[in-house]
Amino acid sequence: MAADLPTETGAVTKVQRRQTVRLVVLRFILLRPDEEILFLEGALPETITTSLSSLPTLAVRLNIAALRSGAAADLGRVARELDVDHLLTGTLLRSGDQLRVRCQLIRAPSGEVR
Repeated sequence: MAADLPTETGAVTKVQRRQTVRLVVLRFILLRPDEEILFLEGALPETITTSLSSLPTLAVRLNIAALRSGAAADLGRVARELDVDHLLTGTLLRSGDQLRVRCQLIRAPSGEVR
């Protein structure tokens, strides 16, 4: 429809369509029990989701359904249920005053890590 709209000079313009990527950020997993950083399992994905949702080429899905499954989530099932192209997963590990956060972007349904 936009391509049929005339410009001021009467010429037809082409609208470049960007492909929208559908993504969900899953709950992060603590690699070692740690009560002090336990809140980050859910807080960090929530913050990432909020930040990424402002990008025009991303459709970021809420991760509520995935949160119910926890660490044992079947990523293929989660991707189908939420209709996403990619899943962002992560792990957390604290050692002393250092915090290691590791993320993986997984392509659905292939499971390919990006």
